Amino acid sequence: MKLLLIGQMGSGKDTVAYILKQSYSYSIAKLGKYIRKHVDELFPELTDSQKRSYYQQYGEGMREFFGTFLWCEVLDKENQDANIVIADCRQPHEIQYFTKQGYIPIAIKMNDTARLKRIKERDGDNFDPDVFYHPTEKSAKNIINQIESGILPGYIIHNDG
Repeated sequence: MKLLLIGQMGSGKDTVAYILKQSYSYSIAKLGKYIRKHVDELFPELTDSQKRSYYQQYGEGMREFFGTFLWCEVLDKENQDANIVIADCRQPHEIQYFTKQGYIPIAIKMNDTARLKRIKERDGDNFDPDVFYHPTEKSAKNIINQIESGILPGYIIHNDG
């Protein structure tokens, strides 16, 4: 089964993916894997607090230059496992691409207060509050709301902590 996890930062996507891996032998794939690799190689001087913003800007810029589905296509070519979970979906074009490939969308919803607390516990002083409101985070929230209201297909996990 192919699963697509949608959620804002700190909502628990990686935790759900890890549980699926440990309990059901799922492979975990991430759209951001290649973005992180490139940014880390190109800008090794970045501090942890700077990286997330660079990841977001680099990913968006490359997608604008090479096409909307760039990261989806790269990930899809390298991951052909029958049981796979993509753990970092946040944008409508990603939902569009992967649902056409037979992936089942699962949105993870967590309130902002709980997410912020979780992120601060995880990242400590390295957290940049501006990334909490990045357009990709707003996009993920819109997708979750559309799944919850039945506009988009999928399932919701309410993560209350």
